Amino acid sequence: MATRSWARENRLGRLGIAALVFPLIARCGGGGAPAPELRIAKLNPSAVSVPLAWSLFDRSTRTGFLPDGSHSRVRVTLDAPRRLSALKVFGPAPYSLTVQRADGTAVALEGLEDVDLSQLGPGWTTLATDETDEVTAVDLILTALGPRQAIPEIELWGWAPRRTLPADDYG
Repeated sequence: MATRSWARENRLGRLGIAALVFPLIARCGGGGAPAPELRIAKLNPSAVSVPLAWSLFDRSTRTGFLPDGSHSRVRVTLDAPRRLSALKVFGPAPYSLTVQRADGTAVALEGLEDVDLSQLGPGWTTLATDETDEVTAVDLILTALGPRQAIPEIELWGWAPRRTLPADDYG
């Protein structure tokens, strides 16, 4: 009978400790939903101000955007506020590119001001930015440096929540 009593008290003791510890963990941030992990990802625009500019983001380097005139501005809206880390541009093009915050301040993103796209090599070139603030939209300002020519493709890269896969139902 002493063994049974000890086992019962031991179980009750463990339950008592658990009853004390779990609320403490919950108060210290151990409970609730975890913060989403961030990763660098290609960001897909949700809107562009110039309909033909969708060809910059269509994942095809065979099509391109031909800016109107010697100075063109394209507003690119993102699906949510994001911190940009880079732009990728495919191939050279006879334009100077400045990327500005589209919040009315006309402030260029760090490292993305007056970039001479005609000096890029063939294929993809990554233009990094040290921008630390999130943006919901950016303005791509293109200034012609020579005869008009299409810009094949641009990709926006930035910090986004890591996608989670559905739970495995196979146990």
